[in-house]
Amino acid sequence: MLEFRTLVIATAVIAGVAACVAFAGKLSRRLGDRAVDRLYYVSYAFMTLGMLLMAMQGLFARRG
Repeated sequence: MLEFRTLVIATAVIAGVAACVAFAGKLSRRLGDRAVDRLYYVSYAFMTLGMLLMAMQGLFARRG
């Protein structure tokens, strides 16, 4: 159980870091628009994965 929770937290952290890097890169103008967009897509993908994992955990959790 702990490993699954760690996986969910890790996906959220990766998503957050990717979004922060994209934001900082755009703000400092060190990254081009295409790179920023790709980082945001990576962020969205990991956040979606984390949400799906949480939903699966709730749906398939043992009751009792």
